[in-house]
Amino acid sequence: MDTSYEQSREFVFFVDALKYSFSAADRYYKSVQSSLTELEKSGISQIQENQIVPIISDAWSMIDSAHRIRELIQQAPKLKKNSSEIQVFIRTTKEVEDLRHYVQHLRKGIYSLPEQSTPIWGVLSWVSSTEEKTSFTIISGTPRKDVSVYSCAYDTLNNKFAQKLILSVNNQRVDMFSLNQRIQALLKFVKQWAEKKGYDFGNRKIPVFTFRVQTPSA
Repeated sequence: MDTSYEQSREFVFFVDALKYSFSAADRYYKSVQSSLTELEKSGISQIQENQIVPIISDAWSMIDSAHRIRELIQQAPKLKKNSSEIQVFIRTTKEVEDLRHYVQHLRKGIYSLPEQSTPIWGVLSWVSSTEEKTSFTIISGTPRKDVSVYSCAYDTLNNKFAQKLILSVNNQRVDMFSLNQRIQALLKFVKQWAEKKGYDFGNRKIPVFTFRVQTPSA
């Protein structure tokens, strides 16, 4: 086992950043899935806007975490950037960069949106957790007559939906189910690499410092 990372603060910082980004992406994805399942149980036709905001927020937060992972693995010291695992991840998650760019430049981008476009925060479409031949699509924001809507495509050849969960913004979309699988595959690779370098990827105990002010009695 190589323990030289102890002398490299950059190595520790990069792997810490990756570890937390992987964990965040997983949490956001599971939160979206859980929330959508709860929507189905509570009655999909009676959704209120305040039920949608946390789900849309978590979906975009997952995109942000995936973008951060892409950035970090391309700069992490001692990590072979030409490895097949990294190259496949970078190549198959290009759409993450497109959505990240969209939301990062939202202030100016609104003026250049096409006449017929999706809601500003996009459209979320998913396949029912209980009925495999049923899908739902959330249209967030203020209803417009010229709104564009994208939903999960149905594969007539295999008689099933081609996607399970997608986030779409105009002509850009991310298959979030596939993205989660790619993130999990990369996590396995990064974890094995970091542990060989002596990094503890487990659920470590962390120190907590308490500062309590005691005011003098009168």
